[in-house]
Amino acid sequence: MDPGSVTRDPIRRRRAEGHRGSSAAGRQWPGGDHAYLPGWDVPKMQPTLFTDHFGLVSDFLSECFSRLRMESRLPQVQGRVHLGGALNGRDINATNKTASGLLKLLYPSAEARISDEDLEWAIRLALELRRRV
Repeated sequence: MDPGSVTRDPIRRRRAEGHRGSSAAGRQWPGGDHAYLPGWDVPKMQPTLFTDHFGLVSDFLSECFSRLRMESRLPQVQGRVHLGGALNGRDINATNKTASGLLKLLYPSAEARISDEDLEWAIRLALELRRRV
């Protein structure tokens, strides 16, 4: 393997730069595991879920999600939620990131006011998903 191939492979590049990743089933994930959703919790695809009409263009949706990754909802959450002393720093960080991602799906606009009910839902789900890791 030539030394230049390290810079072309994003996972190897992150490793060479000193970033840690976690492994799952032998694969290296660049960012670590913040939450886990087992496949048996996801409903199976059925023919009734497909349509013969117009649908959402997936590359547009993918671009929207990619741009949302650059934003965070943590400033709107901080001060409104206390996670307690039972979590360590890694658990708090993972829970915050997962909750931020869930809230971005509900509130794509950074200026939107997050309701207390939706905030509670996102935090509870993020904590549950973190417990599964």
